Amino acid sequence: TAVGPGSDGQVLTSTGAGSPPAFEALPAGGRDGTPNFFVYLSGDQTISDQTLTKVTWDAEDFDSDSAFASNKFTVPSGEGGVYNFSVYFHTSGVNRYMFCKVYKNGSLFAQNTGFDDNDDATGQTTSLSILMSLSATDYIETYIYTDTSGGGTVALKAANRASFFSGYRVA
Repeated sequence: TAVGPGSDGQVLTSTGAGSPPAFEALPAGGRDGTPNFFVYLSGDQTISDQTLTKVTWDAEDFDSDSAFASNKFTVPSGEGGVYNFSVYFHTSGVNRYMFCKVYKNGSLFAQNTGFDDNDDATGQTTSLSILMSLSATDYIETYIYTDTSGGGTVALKAANRASFFSGYRVA
């Protein structure tokens, strides 16, 4: 049996074995994944060797609650809860290692390290995915730190959303 379309604010649920599913109102305490956002770089960002650098996310695909501004996500009023964040960095040039860092309210909360054992010029990637319990007005920022072979700079790549930051409320 075909199921007709639901309306805004409904979810598809099971009505039991042998019965067709039905659309029902979102259960109390359920979430629809908002607030949510996906931001990326519109152009490569230059990263200096051995310098902690805030990533300047300047393009977005979506931002459901207009909560992403000035390179950070701020939890809107009444939207505290558990959030899932994902950060992905892709750099060009020679990196011995690179840190992907997530800051909460100006302090380091989590980091991940990528290593380049080959020390070649093909670039490097590292990523971080984390669940965080947040309250209204908490804010999240991302930073990158690289150690290159011989100093200089690397580029945090932008092409085809090669570097991005996203998040959404889970509960």
